Amino acid sequence: MPDSTVALSAAASDNLIANGGFETDLQGWKTWQASLSRVFRSPGAPEGSYVVKVTPTAGTSGGYSLEAASSVTGDATLGMYTASASIAAATTSAVGKTVILALRETDASGATRVWEQTAVLTQSFQTITVSAPVEQTGRSLVFYIFQKNSVPGDAFYADAIRVTPPGWRLVFQDDFSGSAVDTTQWGMYDSPGHGGNGLRRPSAFSVANGLLVVTAQMVNGTLVSGGMAHKSNYKYGRFEFRVRTEADPSSAVSGVVLTWPQTENWPIDGENDIYETGTSASRASFSTFIHYGADNRQYSYKHAVDATQWHTVAMEWEADALRIYRDGALVWTLTDANAIPDVAHHLCIQLDAFRTSMGGLVKMYVDWVKIYQR
Repeated sequence: MPDSTVALSAAASDNLIANGGFETDLQGWKTWQASLSRVFRSPGAPEGSYVVKVTPTAGTSGGYSLEAASSVTGDATLGMYTASASIAAATTSAVGKTVILALRETDASGATRVWEQTAVLTQSFQTITVSAPVEQTGRSLVFYIFQKNSVPGDAFYADAIRVTPPGWRLVFQDDFSGSAVDTTQWGMYDSPGHGGNGLRRPSAFSVANGLLVVTAQMVNGTLVSGGMAHKSNYKYGRFEFRVRTEADPSSAVSGVVLTWPQTENWPIDGENDIYETGTSASRASFSTFIHYGADNRQYSYKHAVDATQWHTVAMEWEADALRIYRDGALVWTLTDANAIPDVAHHLCIQLDAFRTSMGGLVKMYVDWVKIYQR
């Protein structure tokens, strides 16, 4: 994979890529196993009149990339960085091939973490977006666009490339690194279960090996599961977490991470179900549901990924939009003002029962939770 570093100092510009439109030249860019050329596309360029064409070097196969050439030493500004680019196939043979937009964080010891978004190349330009947090000093981000499974004759176009500096600051984080839930930060449910099914009890929660675990199971003939709510409320913010939920042969319980109104005035003041598995036995997907209005109207988005595997999910909630990210990639944006809450909410983690009994037990795991505000 490519290995160049994008400048990540506290820049005044909202784009850390100096030449992301290729309007004048190719300065600031290099390649891995490829060559670059500027192509006039007016109309048709996503930004301005020119795009860059990235062509694999003769005799190479397997992959090639466009890379930012410059690097800046020193500490990156802490917070959430977002990269985006408009990409299209430049040749017929590249249509249907996979392209990756990536940000890779590297610390002083050389350890890395990668955030990436994949897309299938078409002849039309599509915008790909990925976000990555820089949470400690002494770290930098790598930016690149990489085409997989290339053969001679492939090429792709890129334009309107941006890396924007942090607009969000971290205000809360729980890594569940202790031996129990921190009840100074979380309120534990001790009540009837969801829809009156079974019971919600604090005993359903455990913390070990850096993971929060919620267990649903039969206890003395009663389905016992759990829920907990963060004690702080926020009007707007970025709510992010890493989660997975086990398969459920009984189709009895649903893993949910949501925000709920401080007013308790539901559904008028909204409910943002950022992650909801539903009761499908296989957990072959999960969904995002946005509840609003006195008659409980809803918008929804289906994530066609295996919910038994780990996923990082985030909701950016601002006055004019709700944006949902999965594994660093922006996958859904909702802009209906009627559906966007304008009162403070708090984050909740729940394993909800939809039946009064189940066979065996089902666990939901949360690795960490982070909340950002502007």
